[in-house]
Amino acid sequence: MSTWFTESAWPPIMILATVGGAGVALYFTTQRVKYLVALIPLILLGPVIYAFEQRHVTERERVEQSVYAVTAAFDRQDRPEVLRYIGAQEIVLHKVAEWALDTIQPDGPLNVTDVAVAMHNNDTRADVHFRANGSISVMGMGKVGHCASRWELKWQKEGGDWRIIGVQRLDPISGERMDIDARSERLTR
Repeated sequence: MSTWFTESAWPPIMILATVGGAGVALYFTTQRVKYLVALIPLILLGPVIYAFEQRHVTERERVEQSVYAVTAAFDRQDRPEVLRYIGAQEIVLHKVAEWALDTIQPDGPLNVTDVAVAMHNNDTRADVHFRANGSISVMGMGKVGHCASRWELKWQKEGGDWRIIGVQRLDPISGERMDIDARSERLTR
């Protein structure tokens, strides 16, 4: 189970800074050195908390890293790497991903933003919403230009790794569900 403490080091560091600020204020108000001495453990604890957070990677962070990794692999058109992120039982998703790799060519880096991860089933499943924007070319159409997209991926932990078990394209503005592409319908029947 993930907690706020291990998701980011900054909340506890900000708490330490607030307590430290109060200690400095007390020192200037009372001119007692003991308040400055009391700050030493706080000063030493900040880097310890930061180092701990950097070493402790939560399942939520692993899922988020997987989102960036699979989109980067698609950006590079690395077929084996993209397919590695899809669940072994997801035959239709494999076909849709192969179709997308054959059809869509990024014309520069994809910009992935607004990644939101929701964990379920004791951190063995996750829903991820994100946006991927960039210039693309489409086979048969040529250069399309800038394309904004929004996605919802369902992930499942399989053998210690996170795998995609569901993909839903969303309208980039309204968030309504859309077909991945009208031509991909034949792959999902």
